[in-house]
Amino acid sequence: MRPAAPYTLPEHGVVWLTRARSRYLARAARLLLDPTSVPSWLMSAWSGVREPFADILRAHPGDLLAAIALPQVGAPLCAGRLDEAIPQLLLELSRRRVLGREGMWWPNVVPRLLSAPRGVARTFDPPLIGALFSDGEVEIAAGVPWDEGGERAFLPLARGGWLALADNNPLALVEAHPDKSGNALSLGGHTAEAWVEALDAARALIARALPDVAAEHAQVLALVVPVGFEAEKSLSASYREAIGVVYLTLHPKVAVLAEALLHEVQHNKLNLLLWSDALLHDDGVLVSSPVRPDPRPLLGVLLAVHAFLPVAQLHLELLAQGHPAGDPERLRQVMQANREGLAVLAGARPTALGAVLLDGMRALEQWQREAVGQATGGATGAR
Repeated sequence: MRPAAPYTLPEHGVVWLTRARSRYLARAARLLLDPTSVPSWLMSAWSGVREPFADILRAHPGDLLAAIALPQVGAPLCAGRLDEAIPQLLLELSRRRVLGREGMWWPNVVPRLLSAPRGVARTFDPPLIGALFSDGEVEIAAGVPWDEGGERAFLPLARGGWLALADNNPLALVEAHPDKSGNALSLGGHTAEAWVEALDAARALIARALPDVAAEHAQVLALVVPVGFEAEKSLSASYREAIGVVYLTLHPKVAVLAEALLHEVQHNKLNLLLWSDALLHDDGVLVSSPVRPDPRPLLGVLLAVHAFLPVAQLHLELLAQGHPAGDPERLRQVMQANREGLAVLAGARPTALGAVLLDGMRALEQWQREAVGQATGGATGAR
């Protein structure tokens, strides 16, 4: 029987995710109302909406927090770009009809508005200087409502979430990986419909092998941002500030795309935890990583092993089912990297929560090696 691996593979539903999300949203709401998070040049505009936002938080907390949970609001808010986050937030509050008939005036620049629930985006050129947001309506000039025309921006995915054709994450071009140069949105020469088909197939493969993990993905994954096509490798990314968002390249093999989704959703899960809880006391110490060519903080190694353990589980389950996407050589590679990563982490000083996480990861990795050994007559698959 597979051992418990808290915060790595699902157990007892997804209750902890709900709690972690609640803590993250509470922290994000504090950023919205905290004057120390507001740049001086935005202070005058922010001062005019702070008290109305505080009133909405008291009267309609579920509506405000649900709006912040949308990546087009939460990502710029948590990245410190309140100038982009606030008009997006006002748009969502308008849709939820909690602004009243008189509404709220935002006097600052409004360069664009994205609405995933309605699947559209509009870039204003030149940018708007001010807009009035009221219940069910956005007035972009005197007597001129926004009709939500503009470009198609979001396509629904079969198991929840959206393929994003517009992205307002201010950190998208910030890149820590030496083999990449940011995550500029690109379909890589393929149609949006081809992307949706490929992503739906990858998520169906995850659901076949790991139905409990697929249930987590339905709760965590909000947006997939396409960043081009790669035939020989898979590149992906996620950001602590952009909860629910994954950036990835399209790949012709469904299992490779499934791996990338597993990997980045795992990062999202730990990023949720990290908004309120530390995992390591020494996470800034640089060490050699088994999966990256550059020195990484210990927390980076922890994130990597945490992300690859479900990838190993995917191939274990697919091979057990006799599915052609199961790859024994890929399983061996991933398990070897996981074993090396856990060896590096043996020197880490975890917090109480981090110790629970690491103990579960070690138990799961050992169980996976034993499962491979039983299936192959004694070979563990990790050298």
